[in-house]
Formats: sequence, structure tokens, C-alpha cells
Amino acid sequence: MVPQSVSAGQAVRLQWRRLSNLELPAVPRDDDFRPACGRVAPRRTDAGQEILDLDRRRDRRIDRRLRSRRLGDLPLRQTHLDSAWAIFSGGWTCLLLAAFYGAIDLRRHRSWAFPLAVVGMNSIAMYCMAHLIYGFIKESFKVHLGRHVFETLGTAYTSIVEHATILLVLWLICLWLYRRKIFLRI
Repeated sequence: MVPQSVSAGQAVRLQWRRLSNLELPAVPRDDDFRPACGRVAPRRTDAGQEILDLDRRRDRRIDRRLRSRRLGDLPLRQTHLDSAWAIFSGGWTCLLLAAFYGAIDLRRHRSWAFPLAVVGMNSIAMYCMAHLIYGFIKESFKVHLGRHVFETLGTAYTSIVEHATILLVLWLICLWLYRRKIFLRI
């Protein structure tokens, strides 16, 4: 069979006719979830309308990205750990390292950095304690000082007070280890 030559307009109309005869499944929405293994028949939709909907969604995503770039924002999503978050957090880490190096080593302002040195000398112990006895410390405070011990500054600041209190307790344990020159090493 010899292929026929077709004009560009005829090719577009032929493709559109082929697409409009297809029954494409609807784009799944949160409220309209159908499991793939259940063999549920997809909703019948117009293929052309489906393609236009997909184009509109893509255009909205592109518009949001361009708008955020114009405003100087980066679309950062820490939960996804994408490349934008890696660059952002890596940049802040380098800036903080440079600031601490300049203040502590170059200008010799060391007295204020003592709390950081205590944790730094026993960083492995601090990491292990934070994961192993965090819940124990939290529950101990609630048992001995009352259920609402962390709500001293109001319910809006409960999480901050809780974490700051537990961090203080863990730091005091590290200070006790530091004064007795007990350092965990690998």
C-alpha cells in the first residue's frame, strides 16, 4: 500500500477526528478516585474537551511559576525535597557557616558560642537523645507539672514552648557530659 500525500490541514482534521472518537478516561480528582485494579469503567468525556482542560491546567501552572519568579520567590516545597529546596537550604547553610567562621575564628568572639560548642562536642549523643528520649522527657513534664505545662504562653505557642523546653533539657545533659569530659566518638 502506497501512502497518500495529505495537506497539513487535512492531517490536522484527520487527527482531530481520531482523537474525538477516542474515549479518554477523565483526569482523576481527589473526590473522584477510582482504583486501577477495580476495573471501573472510566467516565465518558469529550476527548477535545479533555485536551483543552489539560492545556488550561498546564497554562495555570506555568503562570503561577512565572508570577512567583517575577515576585522574586522560588516555589519551595520542603516535603518534596526537590532541587529548589536543596539549593535554598544549601545556600543558607553556606551563609551561616561563613558567618560563624567570621565571628568565632576571625574576630575571636567565642564566649557567646559556648552553647554551640557544648552540643558540637557531643553531637552524636544529642542526636541519639533527641530520637530516643524525646517522648520520655515530654511525658515526664506532663506527668509532673500538669497536662497543660507547655501552654504557659497560650495555645498558639504550645509547640514552640514544648520544643524549646526539651531542647534545654537535652542541652543540660550535654553540658553535664561536657564538664566531665565524656565525649561519644565513632
